[in-house]
Amino acid sequence: MSKLRLLLSKASLNFLSDFRFLAAHHISIADRLVYLVSKYIALLTARRDIRYLGSHFYYDNYWTPTLLQHYPQEIETLKDYIDTLAISSLLDVGANLGQFAATWRYYSPGTIIYSFEPNRDIYPLLQKNAHHDPGWITLPHALGRQQATIDFYYVPQKSAQGSFFASNAAANLLTTTTIKTEVSVISLTPETCQELGLPQTFDLIKIDTEGAEEQVLQGLIDIRWRYLYIECSMDREGAMPETRLWALMARMKGALPRLLYKSQPAVGGMSYDVLVENMNF
Repeated sequence: MSKLRLLLSKASLNFLSDFRFLAAHHISIADRLVYLVSKYIALLTARRDIRYLGSHFYYDNYWTPTLLQHYPQEIETLKDYIDTLAISSLLDVGANLGQFAATWRYYSPGTIIYSFEPNRDIYPLLQKNAHHDPGWITLPHALGRQQATIDFYYVPQKSAQGSFFASNAAANLLTTTTIKTEVSVISLTPETCQELGLPQTFDLIKIDTEGAEEQVLQGLIDIRWRYLYIECSMDREGAMPETRLWALMARMKGALPRLLYKSQPAVGGMSYDVLVENMNF
């Protein structure tokens, strides 16, 4: 019965998202219609790729076609505070399949994107989604305070919730069975950036790491940034007080963070989003 209620809830949210997506004025009518047709074909045939904003997008989760259309809404919210066309470099930490990056590319064709995804079982799909785009670079690492190899957990076909914490990886899912794998963690020191050919300054850093925000920020201390957009955990492992969040942001290359936007947590949600600007940039 709980599974039926979940399916009905998802169906209701899906149709509401369809109407919102159709109203996304920054996306061409053709791309909106192609996506919606592709979405229902993919759901009916259980395909694992869809036509999304002008490109093929590959995924592991059957429900991904119903989730992708939320990303334009997210980026249009950011557009109220950021000129996306002025963002020349984006550090995408916790890329998963590249959902955020693929959507950002549509809004800002000139941005160089660096996507980090440590889950080596999922990473090939991220590579596949980025392979057509010479300005989209992918790297198979997590970010943290020091170089290490650590355990990482995810639920098969639900990899977007992959986390250093098993409980976070299975939160709000019908199963608690997770796969444990090992991932590479690096810190973006000047030496590591030089070795990987990465810049040490980014116009925008996006962090979505399911409870690992503190570790990631500690791995970015040497990085300079203009805007930082981070999903902050609450009521799950890895959550930290906002005072700690602000202290860590301020340590990053002497940044002086100023709050631009803070989202309200969804009902029953475990996170909220924060967008800050570095006033010393």
